[in-house]
Amino acid sequence: MKLPKLIVIMITLALAVFAVMTYSGFDDQIASYAVNNEEAFRKAAGQGDAEAQYHLGVMYGAGVGVKADYDEALKWYRQAAEQGYAKAQYNLGMMYYFGKGVPEDKVAAYQWVVLSAERGEQAALDVMPELAKKISSTQIASAEAAARVWSQAHPGQIHNE
Repeated sequence: MKLPKLIVIMITLALAVFAVMTYSGFDDQIASYAVNNEEAFRKAAGQGDAEAQYHLGVMYGAGVGVKADYDEALKWYRQAAEQGYAKAQYNLGMMYYFGKGVPEDKVAAYQWVVLSAERGEQAALDVMPELAKKISSTQIASAEAAARVWSQAHPGQIHNE
C-alpha cells in the first residue's frame, strides 16, 4: 500500500520533532521544572549562566510555559552554545538543520553538532553520521574547520552539564 506523499511528509516531520526533543534530553520532568522555574532561569540566564540559557531555549523551542518562539529559542541556545554548553550546541545545530529561526544550513548544523560531539554529547555523536550523509565531503571539511576555529577562539569553554 502506497502512502500519499503528504502523509509521509507529516510522519517524517513528527518523527524529526520527536527526535529533537528526545535527543535534547527534554522530558516531562524537565518541562515541569522549567515551567516552575522560568523566573529563576531568566535571572540566571541574564547573568550568563549557560545551563539556564539552554533551558530557556528548550522552553521557547517547545513552547513549554511560554509561547513557542524560534527566534527566542535561537537566541538562548546561541548564548549557551557560545559558552561551550554541549546540549545547546546540539540544539543550535538542529535549528540550523531544520531551518527553525534561521535559514536552513546543513554546514552550520554539522559544525555545531561536531562541537557538541567533541564535548561528549551523546545525541550529537548519534546524529553525526546521518548529518554527514546529507552534505558533501567538502562541506564536512568546511564545517570541521569552522569548528576547529571556534574551539581555538574559545579555549576552556567546555560545559557538558
